[in-house]
Amino acid sequence: MAWNSLRNTGVRWLRRGLIVLAATYALYLMAGNAFLNTALGARALNAKPERFQMHWSSGRTWWPGRVSLRDVVLRGQSRRLVWEASAMRLEGRIALWPLLSRRLHVSDVRADEVHGGVRRVERDLVAPPARAGGWELQFDRIASASVRRAYFDGLLLEGDGTVQVGFYKQLQGGPMTLMPSVARFRKARLAYAGAEVVREADAQVRLAMDRHRRDEAAGIDKLLKSELAVALKGKTSGVDITIGPDGKGALRLVPGTGTADLDVVFARGRLAPGSRVRWSMPLGGHDATGTTRRDALGLALAVDRDIVVKATMPRRDDGRMSLDADLTLRGNDVPLRRFASLLPRASGHVVGDWHFSSLRWLSDMVAQAGWLSFDGAGDVHADVRIAGGRLAAGSRIAVPGVDAVAEVMGNRVRGRARAELQLDAGAQDQPIPRLQVVMEHFQVASSKAPAAVYVQGRDLRLSVNAAGDPAQLRDTLEARVTFAGARVPDLRVYNAFLPSVQMRFDGGAAR
Repeated sequence: MAWNSLRNTGVRWLRRGLIVLAATYALYLMAGNAFLNTALGARALNAKPERFQMHWSSGRTWWPGRVSLRDVVLRGQSRRLVWEASAMRLEGRIALWPLLSRRLHVSDVRADEVHGGVRRVERDLVAPPARAGGWELQFDRIASASVRRAYFDGLLLEGDGTVQVGFYKQLQGGPMTLMPSVARFRKARLAYAGAEVVREADAQVRLAMDRHRRDEAAGIDKLLKSELAVALKGKTSGVDITIGPDGKGALRLVPGTGTADLDVVFARGRLAPGSRVRWSMPLGGHDATGTTRRDALGLALAVDRDIVVKATMPRRDDGRMSLDADLTLRGNDVPLRRFASLLPRASGHVVGDWHFSSLRWLSDMVAQAGWLSFDGAGDVHADVRIAGGRLAAGSRIAVPGVDAVAEVMGNRVRGRARAELQLDAGAQDQPIPRLQVVMEHFQVASSKAPAAVYVQGRDLRLSVNAAGDPAQLRDTLEARVTFAGARVPDLRVYNAFLPSVQMRFDGGAAR
């Protein structure tokens, strides 16, 4: 009798418990699915739409913490970067108890047919000051086996991709970390501004980021907290270089067949030993005369304790350029902002022929004082040695044709010239620059009235020698000028120099 009473009591409590569980489950189903399929969910998640938005067409949840959404679109902005991602279907598992302590813990997310990317905008969305007590977001694993498209501004990657990402972030300026994450693409196509760069590529990117706060590393400085590995193999396109009548060049990507093979590891501001790059691509186009040119470019990079960079462009009969460069950058750290700081670390040998749209940069190389200047488009033949980012003894730069102007004692000498700069070694191995400029035809006028030519001639030769740095040429220079066949086309320009008004030239020429 007592046993039957106890059993009946247990059955009643079990029945009540099952009823409570069923009611709770039914309530969860109604509340959860109402949250996902009405404006309640979108309103709760999009409280700050300028910073984060999430939209979906429909959703369902059949078990507490298990959520499935369709046609999901996420958008957000951090400073000047706007990101977005979309997926045809998104499924995840949310831990419910941590929500009571303001912590969103998602242990697993699976996404299908993923597209996404980042673009830069003009509007800067400044982050609010950091505050304590922000929500904690922890996503242990976000995975997709069907990533189709990713972009960064004009750079677009398409193909069959997979991705696995994990991260932790505390809102309101708290710390964040990116767990070891990986993305892989097969048969990928990489394009820039709609033009193909690499095709039929296999690519892999691995990225992890140390725990840090926003004030410890923001923007590009986050790379100093990161370890990034990029591997890529594929076929490259070509580049067309067209030189216009003004000497300016225009570049565009065109169909072609080269190769790309790179495996690079960047860890907290340094390239890791063993990193390498091999890149080749055809170069084509037309010069200023309309003549078709064909060249080929090869680039190579290898990292050990230093960074070795090699570039080759073999001389071809129908080519416009040639290049053979072998440079070593001391150390393996990479500056994130002052990229020009690499120059003092460079040493090596560069040989090549190039066409420049402007040769004005030659003026700064040979004379900072401004007394000698070059301008206009032209070719440059160079065989230079570099030590510590500077031209070293044994270097030679030749320009077969350039517009040259020399300012000498109030006179302006102008003409079409050929120039050659050579650096010899001094007694203490210091570079001694020797500049030779030859003008087949020249004109001389006053610097104050350059249009009034008072001397014309041919075969003007300007020789400049100096000891020391080429940038300090003006301090130690020795110059000599010789010419032949000079004539004065109009003697009247000399009237201003005659001692009295009674003596004047009314015309005529002289030699």
